[in-house]
Amino acid sequence: MLVKAAEDKINEINRRLELRKEFKGPKVLLMAELFLVMAAGLYLLKMILVSGDLSAQGDDRILSLLMFGVNILMMILAMHAAFGVSSKRISSWCTVVRNCGLLFIMSTLTYFTQIRLDMGADVTFDPILAGIIAIPVIIIMLLPSVREFYMPPMAEKKPLVNWILCLFGIGMYSSDEYELKYD
Repeated sequence: MLVKAAEDKINEINRRLELRKEFKGPKVLLMAELFLVMAAGLYLLKMILVSGDLSAQGDDRILSLLMFGVNILMMILAMHAAFGVSSKRISSWCTVVRNCGLLFIMSTLTYFTQIRLDMGADVTFDPILAGIIAIPVIIIMLLPSVREFYMPPMAEKKPLVNWILCLFGIGMYSSDEYELKYD
């Protein structure tokens, strides 16, 4: 009798574990990951194009090295954000949204800086291309179903304003909210 009850309990636990393995979150997050991998690929392509200018002399070489370094940093941020999408932590949500905003801002800044410095057109990205990649990811991450995926278990839902404030380092949940209180 006890053996049968133990087997039933083990089977129930195994069934619950299988259900947890199947659920990976909202399917729209796959599209966000795809956009972030595309952004990393574009930065890799841009690094390859900029590396051709590294043989230049003088100020052009310094600018090329600087642009190469910025592109490496941006590719790393894009990959970091892509890997963080599937994590269920609020800090991962913040990282993805921050990195996408940074990808768009840095792409815009480098585009206009390169045009102003009269660098070659083959190493510039139009900010519209960066926007086509970064803005949909930000919109996806702001969807209520996606934000719910990143909420801690048994935590109350917070409004969008709290999520946006979280991007600036303002904590969304205090440690008191994580305490279990017994009567």
